Amino acid sequence: MLLAHDIVEIESGDVCTYDKEAKAKQIAEEPRAFLRLKDKIPSQLGEEFHSLWLEYEQCQTLEAKFCKAIDALDPVIHNIFRPENSRKIGVTSQKIRDKKEKYFHDFPELLATLNTCLAYLDKNL
Repeated sequence: MLLAHDIVEIESGDVCTYDKEAKAKQIAEEPRAFLRLKDKIPSQLGEEFHSLWLEYEQCQTLEAKFCKAIDALDPVIHNIFRPENSRKIGVTSQKIRDKKEKYFHDFPELLATLNTCLAYLDKNL
């Protein structure tokens, strides 16, 4: 499911969550990006690809929610290794928490990881 999501994101372009204009354009582009990709793969895989992509986007199943949490954690970890990028655009640990924490409520272990990452960023941003 994460792979289906990321492949579409690669095709549509991945953007910073905090760039509202670019994010809105990306969200509008993703369905078209999905259709371009679906046309390039065998139809049997295309149906499964579509199902997984929709499941992620709708975020209703526990698996989709888990994938969303993992996807939300990824840029937080990038901020640890590239704090200068976060400083440049004014990202703070509180902004990250406000935007991302909702994805972690069903997964206490991942929430603990998020909190550890944010505590580190508080000291280093």
